[in-house]
Amino acid sequence: MRQSGFDHNGRFGTETATPCAVVLPLILLFFSFALPHSTAAASGQTILFAADKSYPPINYLENGTPKGLCIDIIRTMSKHSNNGMTVKLMELSTSQEMVLRSEADALGRLSVFK
Repeated sequence: MRQSGFDHNGRFGTETATPCAVVLPLILLFFSFALPHSTAAASGQTILFAADKSYPPINYLENGTPKGLCIDIIRTMSKHSNNGMTVKLMELSTSQEMVLRSEADALGRLSVFK
């Protein structure tokens, strides 16, 4: 299967791109549209992400510290925004309920497809 995108050296081409090189920019683009509609994002407050605590390598706890790809993306977005961003990891159902009850601003969730 031919793929287009950037390789590990930053060159654009086909067949050299990793899925992450193509998917990661799409994820960041999604978050850039999703976050400004949050009440916290609009007011310049810290944005709270609720996420699944046991979904490695996407989200997981290591010695009580949130780790994983989704956590890295949120930290990167925080560096490039006017908002602070924090992540709380918990059971997936609890994180979804928090967002539905407006106790968290966003669900920190990525899915792995094979």
